[in-house]
Amino acid sequence: YKRQGSSSYIQIPNNSFNYSTMTFSAWVNPSANDSVNFIFGNGMYDNRIGGSIGWYVRRQAGGSLLARGFSANSLTTAEFDVTSSGGNIIPLNTWTNVVCVLTPTSFNIYINGSSTAVASATFSNSITYSASQPAAVYIGASYYYYNAPLYEAWWEGKIDQVRIFDKALSLSLIHI
Repeated sequence: YKRQGSSSYIQIPNNSFNYSTMTFSAWVNPSANDSVNFIFGNGMYDNRIGGSIGWYVRRQAGGSLLARGFSANSLTTAEFDVTSSGGNIIPLNTWTNVVCVLTPTSFNIYINGSSTAVASATFSNSITYSASQPAAVYIGASYYYYNAPLYEAWWEGKIDQVRIFDKALSLSLIHI
């Protein structure tokens, strides 16, 4: 996958897999130092419906990864908010392996096979979707509403070898 203009992304329909226990894996190669460079978005931040549901991972300016998850009717309180640490960044114009593992109690980020961040992720509501929360899974983009307008955030660069598993992969299965 290589972003081709402002409409290039991959969308997976709702209810395609288990949203509360899963693993997302991809090789990424960012070409811009954007603060909202979304790799994966699973859900919607939406103040029109009074809350947010799902989680996302994005590369921040400087190269760290930010993962944030919501499952309550809150626009300001995340169930988890975790940033990669220990000097583990995703440099520009370099292929880097990113793996995110979500369970009902934790969220873990791996960069090039090393665990770089862990957060408690006990969701107050299960992550499910309905017509009133019409969110989908996006690879290379994120859509969100804040104070009425629809905002779009795009991945700047390349994404390859995307894998989504409906289970939490163990460390022994996460290798590059």
